[in-house]
Amino acid sequence: TVVFGQADIDVAADTKYWNIPSAGLYRIVVNADTKMITIYSQATDPQPKLITGHKDTSSGTTVLEDVYVTNLWMWGGFNNWTGDGSSATEKGFSEKYKLTPSLANPYIFVYKGDVLPREKESGSVKFCITNKLNNVYAYSSASTRGVFLDVVHGGSYTLFEGQLDNRYSYVKIPENTNYIMVDIEKLVVVFDNKQ
Repeated sequence: TVVFGQADIDVAADTKYWNIPSAGLYRIVVNADTKMITIYSQATDPQPKLITGHKDTSSGTTVLEDVYVTNLWMWGGFNNWTGDGSSATEKGFSEKYKLTPSLANPYIFVYKGDVLPREKESGSVKFCITNKLNNVYAYSSASTRGVFLDVVHGGSYTLFEGQLDNRYSYVKIPENTNYIMVDIEKLVVVFDNKQ
């Protein structure tokens, strides 16, 4: 089955080929699980999410800025956070544990690497749009403060986004996790162990 972004490419009647109306750059996404192909033209290609009016207070004053979400940083007790607000890039943020966008979809962020540590609070983690701790826009386990959500490998769990009380809630990383997928459009997270 073939799906086209905004129906900008015609499918031939026998579905053995596609009529691409003009030369250009196209994003072709093949989903091996659903056996679907999606083709996006430059006009319909999904772009990174824009957070309008993100509050950046890392300089000591509040600055409102528009930020495209191009990476997500994990922060929490999983790698021995400090949380004391003493530096612009807090201990707890690490390039090693940064989630990068999928080539297929800029709303899906993936970590695949070493098994994640679980040093404090059973490996608690939230996902931030920058590596600045103070008042950062985040994706977490609840819209209220103080929630530490237990999850298991392979399950899909709801995320809550924003710069309010959700920033003080976390997901507990299951043991032996080396894969995380965060979908900031559908607001779900999946933890797993993948070889």
